[in-house]
Amino acid sequence: INQMIQTFLDHAPTYVSEIEAACENKRWADLREAAHKLKPSASYMGITTLLDVILALESLVEVPLENSSEIDNCVQELAGLCNKAYPLLQNQMD
Repeated sequence: INQMIQTFLDHAPTYVSEIEAACENKRWADLREAAHKLKPSASYMGITTLLDVILALESLVEVPLENSSEIDNCVQELAGLCNKAYPLLQNQMD
């Protein structure tokens, strides 16, 4: 379990940064790819709310021009959820 938590803590911040940068630059394929990479970790951690946001984001980027404001909102929500999860998971490691 600690190894799974550590893997999430090691990789999720990178994926979130990639998602944020891709959203800002409207690189939808890159956003989808980074979100897809984050999905298994969110699932393993049991962070269902984060998983739901990732799934919504993957769906929204299929038609990005119609969903740009929703994509922005999802990216912000995703980053917020991860930022809340990091210290909680780190406490589990200590």
